[in-house]
Amino acid sequence: MELLKRLFGRKERQAEEVYEITTSKGVLKLWLEQDLQQDPDPKVEEYWIETLDVSEDARWLLVGRRYGLFQFYDWRGRLHRLPARPPAQVVLEILFKENFLILITPPYLVVYRIEDPENPATWKSFKLSQEGIRPSMGLDLMRGVLAFGVVGNRVYAIDVGEDLSLQRVEFKSSFSVSEIGELRAIKFLTPSKLFITGTEGSAIYSLSGNLLKKFPYRAGRAVALINGRLILGEEGKVIVLDAYKEEELYKIDVPLKVSQLDGDPEGLFVFLADAEENHLGILDLQTPQYLQTLEGFGYSVVKVSKDGYIYTSRWLQDKDRKLYQLVKLGSNLVDFIYPKDRQEKVLKQAERAYKEFVSKVQKAKDLSQLEDLNSLKEIARLGHPP
Repeated sequence: MELLKRLFGRKERQAEEVYEITTSKGVLKLWLEQDLQQDPDPKVEEYWIETLDVSEDARWLLVGRRYGLFQFYDWRGRLHRLPARPPAQVVLEILFKENFLILITPPYLVVYRIEDPENPATWKSFKLSQEGIRPSMGLDLMRGVLAFGVVGNRVYAIDVGEDLSLQRVEFKSSFSVSEIGELRAIKFLTPSKLFITGTEGSAIYSLSGNLLKKFPYRAGRAVALINGRLILGEEGKVIVLDAYKEEELYKIDVPLKVSQLDGDPEGLFVFLADAEENHLGILDLQTPQYLQTLEGFGYSVVKVSKDGYIYTSRWLQDKDRKLYQLVKLGSNLVDFIYPKDRQEKVLKQAERAYKEFVSKVQKAKDLSQLEDLNSLKEIARLGHPP
């Protein structure tokens, strides 16, 4: 319900500058938000942003900077304390998925189980640090199985979904990915297939380690799996693959050196971060075509939240030092995914289900009457639009 209210209930804020981009489905609008709380550490912006991710319910944003510095924000832009902060010198990857928060902070792999999404203090965690296994880069999770890259260009898969205490780790598999150069990113295609990118190419492997198909694309960390499509970024182009047929659909030339990319859940638009400049590129995948480059932000990292916000960064020269600022962009992305009449219907449906739920709880005489509440299931489903 909270996510629905944030999606459909907010009004477009007045901003000094609104970027309007003409697309195949209407005008996409972006604007700079000003609600990110200033970090109390005045030097934090001197350390570049290595990675960031947003929780699947769009409630939390975690930013990892150089030297293992973290910034932990809620969706309103307020800073919080990361629970059981790992003693890291560097943070290379962050992943929110399936009620877990997972970090690669060499020499550790840190796993948090999100017990109560509203209260990070309740999140339980454990650190995996084992001789011969040094997590490096590449991280994804599907159905409780976590795959991550380690030094030596190997992939380990462990089961984090079975043991609720997180005291025991079951290794599902371990295999080499030397065919793609140095490993950079991992994406689960199915519970038994992984798409892995590296410095010399990309490939699909089975979870048991068999090489199934190799591709020439050197996407590095610029890879996203959105609505059945694998989207890869290279210098000067973006490649789109059908994730199920495992074949190329098309290429788009872009005027950027793509370092990262991400898109909305429907895969209507993809946003490209530049590896060197403050440039944010925008693709329309419906056409498909490259739409526009926005200058002033878009450096290095980009992540699209389910509530329509886009998080990226920019660098600024301040006398004799370089600053790396976190940037939050508002957008009207939700209006493309949910037209206005559809938004009204979803909200009315959610309100009806909520009233029905409250009524049944008030009338229940014992817990047995609350075991199967369809209205509660409906509210939960509506709270996470596809």
